[in-house]
Amino acid sequence: MDIRNTPDLSSMYPNDLLSGLIQPREDWFRVADILGLIPELLSAFDQIGRPLAGANQLRQWLEEGGDEGLTARLEASHRGISGLITESPIHAMLLKLSSKRNAPKRLELVALVLSLAEEWRAEFSGTDTFGYHDRVDGACRALRLLSEEGLDRVPDFRQDVEKFSETFRRRVDGLSSRVLAEGQIRYLKELERFFRYFLGEGPVVERALRGPRHVDEELTKGRWLREATSRDSEFDGHQEPKFFVDAVSKQALERQRLDGNAPDELLKSTVIVDPEESLAVKRGASSRHSIRRTGIKRAGLRRANRVLPGRWESLNEQDLRAFLQWITSDGNVLFLEKLLLLLILITGRSAQSIYDCRVVQNRVQLPDKIDPQAVYIILEENAWASGVLKPASRRKKRNVWEPHLTTVSEVFIAPIPTQIWMQLFDPVWDAARQAKKRSVRLFGSHLNTRVPRFEKLLEESRECLMALRHAHGARLTLKRLESALFASLAVQFADTVEASLVTGSQPPFGQTAALYYQASPLSKLVDGYRQVVSAWDAFLPQLFSERGGAQERDDTPVGTPYVAREGSIVNATTALRGELETLRGRGELEAIREFHNLYTAYTHWMLLWSTGFRAVHDPVGRPQEINRRRGFVFIADKTGDGNAHHRAVPAPDRLLEQLVLYERHCEAVRSRTYLMGAGANPHAFFLYLDEKLSIQPATPALLSSELERFFALPINVSRHSLRSFLRKHSVPGGLVNAFMGHWGIGAEPWARYSTLDPEFFRASVAPVLERLIDSLGFEVVYGIDGK
Repeated sequence: MDIRNTPDLSSMYPNDLLSGLIQPREDWFRVADILGLIPELLSAFDQIGRPLAGANQLRQWLEEGGDEGLTARLEASHRGISGLITESPIHAMLLKLSSKRNAPKRLELVALVLSLAEEWRAEFSGTDTFGYHDRVDGACRALRLLSEEGLDRVPDFRQDVEKFSETFRRRVDGLSSRVLAEGQIRYLKELERFFRYFLGEGPVVERALRGPRHVDEELTKGRWLREATSRDSEFDGHQEPKFFVDAVSKQALERQRLDGNAPDELLKSTVIVDPEESLAVKRGASSRHSIRRTGIKRAGLRRANRVLPGRWESLNEQDLRAFLQWITSDGNVLFLEKLLLLLILITGRSAQSIYDCRVVQNRVQLPDKIDPQAVYIILEENAWASGVLKPASRRKKRNVWEPHLTTVSEVFIAPIPTQIWMQLFDPVWDAARQAKKRSVRLFGSHLNTRVPRFEKLLEESRECLMALRHAHGARLTLKRLESALFASLAVQFADTVEASLVTGSQPPFGQTAALYYQASPLSKLVDGYRQVVSAWDAFLPQLFSERGGAQERDDTPVGTPYVAREGSIVNATTALRGELETLRGRGELEAIREFHNLYTAYTHWMLLWSTGFRAVHDPVGRPQEINRRRGFVFIADKTGDGNAHHRAVPAPDRLLEQLVLYERHCEAVRSRTYLMGAGANPHAFFLYLDEKLSIQPATPALLSSELERFFALPINVSRHSLRSFLRKHSVPGGLVNAFMGHWGIGAEPWARYSTLDPEFFRASVAPVLERLIDSLGFEVVYGIDGK
């Protein structure tokens, strides 16, 4: 039923009022059954304080038998119940409820939903219904199918709608299958979602993940506030836009003020931008597309800027010196607060993670799997351990791949510097004495003082930091203390991914794709961590000499498990070159085709390991996209049919020479095989030939089929290996992101205001790539003409 043609519920004749209330299908299916429910429903409107205008006239009309004439006229047009739920959900809901005795609470909840749905329809502008259909369908389904037990879980709704929605959401989030059936919980969530959307909350951004799944990112925003200017970078365009930000309660603002944080620092939701210009609806534009193009971009720019050194959100050397000297001085901070705050600083974990911290005597007592947020202190090594951060999902590893992949560690262990360790030693020693077979909580009963609840300890720690700010003017807050290690490591490593591997936290701008592809040696991460925390340790009086517990150097990588073993690649490259030499001397047409396809695969594969292009077809579209003089290649990146998305990457000299020889080879093949026909893209750079000598596009499937005899792994493991190799040889993370296509919003290498120098880019990356392909056994191979 078209909601734009739905009549208003006020100022109607009784039969029209009935139509607006039921919103029936055109045949008014079994309306006589519903009419018996109407008087109870009208009373329910009165009970919730939302009396229906015209209710008395409708009651009188029903008492005088007006319904008999109505049902008689519609009796012959019934189509059956098929399709009723999807076409007219309110009609279907009322029909279901008319067939049973209903508790007053259910009817009053139905009246509330119908009343709010009318208000919602009155706010529509044009065709923008913002989820109305789905939410009304869900609410009607819930009211039809909720059991009495499920209905009892709905809180009192005779209060303000906003307070009711907030209470309802908290109650639904706390439900589990142990107290209520899964189906009933699902219906309650659908009903709660109706009220949340009515208040203007719900999905603002839709984003699709790889695969069939579709994700709605919901922003709980409450009331949006209008701002005169943008919080982010300048707005592109000639029109003056409107800016809306998430409203924050007075209590939250006061909490931020007492903590010392600015509202912008804790702003998690996007900034909504209304450019006050019409949308090209006929071309598929919508308000959600506009938000995706503007609001999220600005949020990304703001969050990306947080990792820059010296930002106002990060602590400087003076702040950290004041903190460490003040917190270790006698009488300034209580014992438990000092323990909590010091561990937050040196581990980069949250206060909750530190409160749950555990102690072991040696690493043998560590569990097999450790969460990235969990912290374990190892007494014998003067160190702490935690799990390694992983992306949300990875492809499943097959058993046949194991011999060809590098083994990675899933635990990160880092030393605690001497002066800080001695501040922690006594409670750690007391806990470790009880850790006979398994770990023991650091904040446990073994301490000489009573350990308060986490909320109480957190509040007391915040008060300590407040006293420090007042005493020394430091900019220290709990949030900045938690992010201090990440900010320092991002500068030390020149890479946010390695900072994430150590701290177990994502960068401020959200999850980065680079985390999926990168593995870094443990020794490198530990060395970088040691340099950062040793500088902090030097801020303290050097009262203790260096203690034992030094760690052995461990080059086991942490991160992606899909880094190929170097020997497997060398063996495949050597075997591939040997097969080419075997085919080179044969002159029959089929041998020429086999040689050509294998030679194409060899060059294609060298390009794969030299540039890290994604698994796309035709990675190089034209010979003109190879600039040998400048040393750059334009490769396809997530391309569509028109090769519209390319990126420029520096290439090693050996690859450039191989590409020139391959182009010359293709000309020689054309001169020898006059029967070579046209194909999907006869002007493409890489040309595979089928049995009829027709040109086939250079797809990942074709490359895999040519290499399957030599290489057992998926071809895109090159991206994992290549990124890890570049970082292992200290190529700055920003350049690696530009090379791999892993930049985020606000860090595009060739965008406006970018300071990336192409010559510096090539000088930093190309020599490392040359070293890589040399170690993998790639050599320049001549084509069919031998020159």
